[in-house]
Amino acid sequence: MTSHIPIQAEDTFGAEDYVRMENLLLDRETPKAQLEEICMTLAHTPTAEAQELLGRFRNSARATEVTWLEPAIEEGQMHYLEPRNEQEEREFLALKVIEDIEDRILDLDMDLSRHRLRRDKAEIELEAIRSLIADGEFEEGADLPLVDAMRTHQARFDELDEEIETNEKIINRIRAAIQTEKYQQVSPLTMRHWHLDGEG
Repeated sequence: MTSHIPIQAEDTFGAEDYVRMENLLLDRETPKAQLEEICMTLAHTPTAEAQELLGRFRNSARATEVTWLEPAIEEGQMHYLEPRNEQEEREFLALKVIEDIEDRILDLDMDLSRHRLRRDKAEIELEAIRSLIADGEFEEGADLPLVDAMRTHQARFDELDEEIETNEKIINRIRAAIQTEKYQQVSPLTMRHWHLDGEG
């Protein structure tokens, strides 16, 4: 593995430099050591162009020659997304808020699935009990406890569904307020690499 290099300034490389590096990365004749050096350089260059180029190289035939490519891409993304001014710090924090809300939605969705399952199972049992009442094998009203249980599950299901919708609206509003381009399409999975001071 090539030696680590310091983080590069955003204006270190121009369009011609990226084209040259891409040509070398995709050239079958480029020595492995040079591939590694370019990947290490790109991983330490906090620009969209560097990250896009690493992504294209990841899908190339020679990507497997750089055995540490995936960690390099993750490291490069971290350097790229690092906030560099007050607005970026606030929008970066907004992404962490989105991550928290999406975790909350996952919990709500699991709870909603449980209530859907209980409601659907109760519905099948209720049909059987009502059939037995119709045949005179069960007394009238034998279905009432199950009807109450179904209403309870349906009411909780509706509450959870509304809560999920509310949280999704909050996420959409937070996303709409993000102006920094590099933060506009960031996946919540990407944000899991960062842990802010005070986070559990």
